[in-house]
Amino acid sequence: MSQINDILNRGVVIYITYITMVTYVSILTFKLYQASKIRRSCKATSTQSSHKTTDSPADQGFSSRDLKVVKSVVQVCTIFVLLPLPFLLVSSIRLSRSRV
Repeated sequence: MSQINDILNRGVVIYITYITMVTYVSILTFKLYQASKIRRSCKATSTQSSHKTTDSPADQGFSSRDLKVVKSVVQVCTIFVLLPLPFLLVSSIRLSRSRV
């Protein structure tokens, strides 16, 4: 029973949760990038409608606010993805040794 418990709790369940977490973090990052693009295109549209003739470099790329948000989210997502890795690796090694 102990070995079955280890296989399920330290093998199957943790891999499923880790894959789910990585998937959701990827979706979050992608959606954040899309929102930044939409916000940037709306800003460009509003500046064009106000008859602005020259585009500043800030209008051509992401604003500093968008970059700060993206960096913060990427840092938090990286922490969420990397922190469970040691436990996942130790569990995998433990399970592989117990099967041999």
